[in-house]
Amino acid sequence: MSNEMKKGNVTVIVPEGVTTSERAGKMSQEEVARQIKSYSGLGLCCEQTAGELVKNADRVTVPELDAKKMIEDAKAAEALASLVTDLEAMLLAVKQNQLLLAGSAHRQLLRVLTFVRAHEKFDPRLVALFPHLRNYFAKTRTTKTSKTFEAQTTSPK
Repeated sequence: MSNEMKKGNVTVIVPEGVTTSERAGKMSQEEVARQIKSYSGLGLCCEQTAGELVKNADRVTVPELDAKKMIEDAKAAEALASLVTDLEAMLLAVKQNQLLLAGSAHRQLLRVLTFVRAHEKFDPRLVALFPHLRNYFAKTRTTKTSKTFEAQTTSPK
């Protein structure tokens, strides 16, 4: 049976055999920084190490170490790494879709604003119907926000 992780409107099906921690998603930045970081090739190294531990159990006995658990943890970590890669790709697609839809809506607002400006001399009361439209377009964009959003919506290299 698969685990599920939920956040808001998003539900992620965690691969079978992967247990999720109650702490996941709740750790502070300091706690995350204190966690041991693994290297690439973790799964293979754990399998090879466990194999040698089992073959040489008479010579090498590490207290409180379960070779089978070590392999299971490494495989689960690799499965989650693959899931993270998929989620990052999905997040990129969702962000780009939001960008396209927001751009479309913005262009449509521009068309309404253009219409109102072109017709306000014939019907001065028209402007009073759309004060929110003028307020929206009176806002200025900050370069930082634009660059941040651009960075979040471009493909990873």
